[in-house]
Amino acid sequence: MLDRIEVDKRSCALICPVLFDGRIEKIRMKRNNNIIYMCEECETVWERLEDIVNQIYGPAPISGYMKQNGIDTKLFRKEDWDKHVEHVGFLTLEEIEPLVKNISVDLI
Repeated sequence: MLDRIEVDKRSCALICPVLFDGRIEKIRMKRNNNIIYMCEECETVWERLEDIVNQIYGPAPISGYMKQNGIDTKLFRKEDWDKHVEHVGFLTLEEIEPLVKNISVDLI
């Protein structure tokens, strides 16, 4: 379970709880319209908000997640990624707040 949450002061986006380096992006998978969450730096993937709070990680990097979902990324170029995923913003504290309101977590 998360014991601290860091927020980027400029963008109000949550900082990745793995390495506390990059922000957590919201990514829409065009194939099924699912929203997943990914660190912009280490590319750790979470399939649900609850997974971030409970520290349940999907396959990292994002290419592992895509491969599990039938998308081969070996020869991908930038335009190939754009066919399969859409960046829809960064995860904010507001979005995750309902999940952490009843646990003891430090906000940094």
